[in-house]
Amino acid sequence: MRPNVHLAKADPPVDRQPETLEQARRQLQETQAQLQQTERVLAQSQAQLQRTETLLAQYRTQLAQTEMVLTQFQSQLHQSREELDRSQAAEQRTQQEFAQTTAQLHQIRRELERSHFQQQMAQQQMAGSQDNPQTEYQKLVWEAWYAYHSGEFQQMAQYLQRSLKLAAASRTETVLNWLEMFAHFSDAKGNAFNPHHLSALPEWQQFVSRVLTANQPVSAILVGS
Repeated sequence: MRPNVHLAKADPPVDRQPETLEQARRQLQETQAQLQQTERVLAQSQAQLQRTETLLAQYRTQLAQTEMVLTQFQSQLHQSREELDRSQAAEQRTQQEFAQTTAQLHQIRRELERSHFQQQMAQQQMAGSQDNPQTEYQKLVWEAWYAYHSGEFQQMAQYLQRSLKLAAASRTETVLNWLEMFAHFSDAKGNAFNPHHLSALPEWQQFVSRVLTANQPVSAILVGS
């Protein structure tokens, strides 16, 4: 006789396939969303990179233009400096030539006035000798006056010193005679003589002070010493 065996009924298998597919679908959607977001970020980065490259190209172009302008400016500056140097050199030559011409004209004018003065002296002393000491004295005083008139005060004193050796009057009278002759020569030239200006000159004061020193020989009167 067979024993009664009761077999337990097995539970039917649970169908989990739909749930697994749903999870996979969601993961796929999330992955696709992340991929799309990544693609958008990548597109933005590429656009930003393109803008940066465009700006960089513009900057390089501007830099090249600036360098070109700077090179042109440096070239123009160099040319301007060369022109300035040439202009200054030409101006210096012109000034030197002007100074030489002025000195020559001054010398010519002096010679003409000296000749005119000598002609006047000759006319006044037709009967006398040209070697008359007073004639030479007047010439030296005239030279001194002309030096004073030209602003050559040291030379003025030197001519007066030479005339002093030929003066017939006392030293005080000779100094007064110098002033009278200076006034006469100035009037003849049409210029007003200012004795105060003459007496204020250091060259005149020093020289006259030595001239008027009592008992001093003429040879000891050294102008400017």
